[in-house]
Amino acid sequence: MQNSERIKQLLMYYFLIISPLFLLVYCVKHDLISDNGFLVLFLGYIPYRYLTDYYRLTSKGVIGKKDYLKVINPFSTSKYFRELYWL
Repeated sequence: MQNSERIKQLLMYYFLIISPLFLLVYCVKHDLISDNGFLVLFLGYIPYRYLTDYYRLTSKGVIGKKDYLKVINPFSTSKYFRELYWL
């Protein structure tokens, strides 16, 4: 895979994991959601994040499709830090 394609994929990954947080902060700042709504959406972000990490690791071939339990543990994703956040 070319370097430019890898950079595009990495930027898309960063966009996918950061944009929901920006949207959540924007909604809270402009009083579009309540405190309970914020809590529900923030707790919903956690499984979303596990899914995006799982998808990134499987697309790079680091883990197999049946190894989804490796990503659910928050401490196990630190094991794959380089594969998730670097080219």
